[in-house]
Parts: sequence; structure tokens; C-alpha cells
Amino acid sequence: MGIEFIAVSDYLKKVKKVAEKGAQLQISLYIWGEEGTGKHHLARYISYISPVKPVIVEESQLGGLKLEKNRFIVAVGKTPFGRLPQRYFFDTDIYLAPLTEHREDIPFFVDHFITQARRELKVDRAISLQHPDISQNLHSLKRQIYQMLLAPASLEELEECSYNFFRFNPRYRWQELEQSFIRGILRGAKEVFKTKVQISQQLKINRVTLTKKMKELLNG
Repeated sequence: MGIEFIAVSDYLKKVKKVAEKGAQLQISLYIWGEEGTGKHHLARYISYISPVKPVIVEESQLGGLKLEKNRFIVAVGKTPFGRLPQRYFFDTDIYLAPLTEHREDIPFFVDHFITQARRELKVDRAISLQHPDISQNLHSLKRQIYQMLLAPASLEELEECSYNFFRFNPRYRWQELEQSFIRGILRGAKEVFKTKVQISQQLKINRVTLTKKMKELLNG
């Protein structure tokens, strides 16, 4: 299966154009940015489309690598290019910005990860992602989608999961199970709803009781 690099925004289209030019000319590139911005995927994409396969290395490996101008190297790291000791070896750099700076690409990444997850998990379920988790860029977004597809879709499925969990883990006591279940519900509620008022209204629980439970199980 081939490797694609999704580029919908003008920003990512420019990134892709530089990467493809670098692959064509076999020039050494340094790809940098935050965690989860797609640095390693872009490096693999360059290797896939280039007639000559580059040596792909981590930033931490650059110190012990023999850097020569005629070597085709693609390095991946977090250090800004201007502060990289080995920056003079590279012909150019590619900065991958966080998703917060090119939000128009998010829906297309969501569609990509849903398709990928359905294929890998063999799950044919429709999900609606109203609050994409981009706290760790593509990493957290992908993880969120996989978790949604693996999560029970109804109370019946939840009951079945609980049944199977205890059947294979009978060592747990009632209080531990109850606290774990409620903690999970409260964590999810905090992500979906903005205030304790909204949470209490949705769960039909007294606000004083809710606050007490959140302090007890979530440290506030």
C-alpha cells in the first residue's frame, strides 16, 4: 500500500511541494515541529516517492552520524532549525505547525483516521466527532477516534463489557469497580460539558453530590 500525505490547506500544500522537490533532487532535509504533527510520516512519504531512498534519522542520532554533503539524509526532530547544531549540513528545513494553526485540515484527518480504524479494527460503525482532541495534534486525534470505535455504543454493549471484564477479572471488589466506573463517566463528562451545572443537568445528579464525587475521584 502506498503512502499518502494529506494536504488540504494552502499551508500543507506548500509543505508537500517542498517535500516532493526535496525527494526529487535528493537534498538533505530537517523536518521539525511539535509532537504528533506528522514529522515521521512526512519523512516516510519522502522516502516512498524518491527514486533514491534517504537515510531517515532522529535528531538525537545526528551527533554520531557522519554528515557529508553528498549523502541524502532526512532528519526528524523537535529542535527549531535555527538552534540545531548540525543545521549547516542540511539544504533546507520543513516546519510542521500544530493543528491549531491549520484547522481546515482537521476534518480530512478525521475522515482518514476513521477509514483507517474501521479497516484495522474491522468495525463498521458511524461515529460523530464533535470535539476533536488535538492536544497532541495527530496523535491524540487518532487515539480519540480509535477509542470511540472501540467503546460500547449502547448500554447493552456496556453491560456486556462489564460482564466480560469481571468474568476474567473476578479479584476486584464492589467499591473498586464502582469508583472506576464513576470516575470514567466523570472524566468523559468533563470533556463533553463545559460546566458542572451542565453535567449535573445531563446526569440528573445533585450538584453538591457531583462536586463531592469529582473531588473524591478526580481531585476536583
